[in-house]
Amino acid sequence: MRYLAEHHDGEPQLLPITTYCTCPDEATSARAARLLQKMGFEATALLAGYEAWKERYPVEPADEQRVAWGAR
Repeated sequence: MRYLAEHHDGEPQLLPITTYCTCPDEATSARAARLLQKMGFEATALLAGYEAWKERYPVEPADEQRVAWGAR
């Protein structure tokens, strides 16, 4: 979340953002969605996390660069 705050250019996002956690309690995704909302984005946290996303939408394997960035 620090990355979001440090790299936001102040321009609002045109598309809504859905945050999600890999854990079922949504605590981190809820904090991220709140931060994005304060920054002017339309953001919501997905209930039931990544597992719920996979049940509704197709997913693609992550490439190595994205996996490395997410691990920071």
